[in-house]
Amino acid sequence: MRSSGQGQAPAHRVADLLDRHTRGRLTQWPPAVTMTLLPMCLLALAAASGVWRADPTVAARSAQYYMASETEGRVGLDAMLLHANAPARHGAMLIRHDGSPLESVSIDDEGYMLALQIASFAGVELTGARIAQGHAVTFVCAAVLFAWAVGARFRSLWTGVVVLAVLLTLGSRLSMLIYGQVSNQTSTSIFSPLVLAALVAWLGTLDGHARSRARVAGAVGIGMLVGAVDLIRHSHGLAALLTLTLIVIFGVRARRLAVAGAILGGYVMLTVLVPAGIKVHRDRHMNRWQGWRWSYLQRPPAHGIWYQLLEGVGRYPNALGLYYEDRSVDAYIEERARQIERTEGPDAAARPLFIDYALSHPIEYAGTLVSGAGELGPFLAYTTFMAPKRWDYAWPAIVPSITVDPRDVARYGHDLLQNFRARYLRLSIGQWLLFAAAWAAIVGAVASVGVRWTHAPSPGQLLIGGALVYLAWVAAPRALVPVHGMDFVFAFWCVALLCAAHVAAGYRLGQRARR
Repeated sequence: MRSSGQGQAPAHRVADLLDRHTRGRLTQWPPAVTMTLLPMCLLALAAASGVWRADPTVAARSAQYYMASETEGRVGLDAMLLHANAPARHGAMLIRHDGSPLESVSIDDEGYMLALQIASFAGVELTGARIAQGHAVTFVCAAVLFAWAVGARFRSLWTGVVVLAVLLTLGSRLSMLIYGQVSNQTSTSIFSPLVLAALVAWLGTLDGHARSRARVAGAVGIGMLVGAVDLIRHSHGLAALLTLTLIVIFGVRARRLAVAGAILGGYVMLTVLVPAGIKVHRDRHMNRWQGWRWSYLQRPPAHGIWYQLLEGVGRYPNALGLYYEDRSVDAYIEERARQIERTEGPDAAARPLFIDYALSHPIEYAGTLVSGAGELGPFLAYTTFMAPKRWDYAWPAIVPSITVDPRDVARYGHDLLQNFRARYLRLSIGQWLLFAAAWAAIVGAVASVGVRWTHAPSPGQLLIGGALVYLAWVAAPRALVPVHGMDFVFAFWCVALLCAAHVAAGYRLGQRARR
């Protein structure tokens, strides 16, 4: 019988070495390196880059969609700021400018407005420029945390520095996606490096050498983070939560129920209990307290998914004659479901109409989904390398060098690209090579963890598998609905960097093994 390790294929041996090399918590390096030298280098690079400064030529330039409708004759950013600064006048949060409860009239996912109101409650006067600056600083902080986590995970100072340098360059190039429109749409760009950094750290606690307390504490922490993300943008929070669910089901063996319960507890704490406490304080402060009501535990409103799905049908020619615009969908709902719309609201009315369409025209809708998924690659390339910094209505402008099909032009704004095709790409050779390298890193990482995937995957395998599942969930909204996608762009490049670090570490260890 051969001894352990003999007779293994080279890929298996490298994978074994990589697992042993990166096994355990992030403190596997000496604390002086992990906790001092690496973050100091990353912070110095971030400070020198200047990416933490919001570019005044970009900040708050995007037209429309700020988290408020017309208020006191104000529209867009001015109306949003009126609500954001309400706590400074009323002394309470989750409140509208007139003192009424914020949840009484939904302004989309309310976590972003709550975050702004926390700052106002603390005495900060909010302006568009200050919020944009906050977006920029938060992105840089998230990038530093991600680079720190990856560098420590693979025990490489240079890996952390390269990861941060790429993210800072990307953030400078795509600053419009970070703070050009100060709303919860652009705040999603910050989520990917933050969630993936937390994923790297949390999976370190699942190693067999980690203490049970560390596993549970890490699960509570990542659950709270996902809860905060969910309040700000429900689609992204749901993507992160589903990723954690799959990791727990397929990757956690020891104390699975305790870990799952801890994640759920942290999630509920941020999405239910914290808002409930704020509501109680608000009603007491505003002299509206009438005793405890279970409605306090109701999750704050989130963006209506059914209306978005029905609207997404209109991105391509369809049997309903819809276009991707609110007016078209509103008219369709008014015509087909007048009573439902009046009694339950547009999202409830859109649900049966969308389901009826999907069941009545399954082949057509399947074609829509396939075409939407096929646009993800061109969307990434166009957004990263070609799109101007000015975005309106969450779409980039059409560059002068391309001719676009009329159906691919947004019906809002002027000359905005809504649907993306490979033939619209005008990339240089260097840009094509960079884009191909990112995909090659992802494919290489998949191959490296797949050669020895077992019923009990290692933390390293879970990290790459979880990151790819997370990327797929984040990509789904962009494939379904031709809008936003800021989080998908940054999720793709963060996952590509993580996969590249994994492949590079495996290559270095493979070279050592051959010697």
